[in-house]
Amino acid sequence: MVEAVLRRKQFIEERAGESVSLKRGRDRVRWLLPLAVLALLSACASLTPQDTDAWRDSQRAKLKERAEARWKGLIAGDYATAYEYLSPDHRVVVSLQQFREKFGGAITWRMAIAKDIKYDSPTVATVMVAVTYRYSGPRSGGEIETGRLVAEKWLYSDGKWWYISAE
Repeated sequence: MVEAVLRRKQFIEERAGESVSLKRGRDRVRWLLPLAVLALLSACASLTPQDTDAWRDSQRAKLKERAEARWKGLIAGDYATAYEYLSPDHRVVVSLQQFREKFGGAITWRMAIAKDIKYDSPTVATVMVAVTYRYSGPRSGGEIETGRLVAEKWLYSDGKWWYISAE
């Protein structure tokens, strides 16, 4: 009988320990869950466009990178890559084939550098791109290399900058 009592006491102590560890686990979850939600909300808030210098400064490098990557595709003749930088709404209306056909063979782009970014609003920006290109036309009598500054409109949507047009 003493043995049975000792086994029962041991059984109760083991279960009590499990209960305490389960309670500790639940307490941790109660504290960690709100912290995780707060961290997630903070991350989302940083992606929300704001009419502040901090927002514009945080987006400047990303926008410059995307504008130059689009031009890198055009320079390489990789129109599929350049097409991916068009806004999703634009791609619904213009197919890749139509996009390709927009570019003739008279101009060969050589270089493009995003020089300046001006924000029209937190979600619309104008990127000034210095483009160098070669032109060979019937009246030119050969190839001419020249350059110009192109003003491009970009739209921030769904966490990314998208090309929408050139002025």
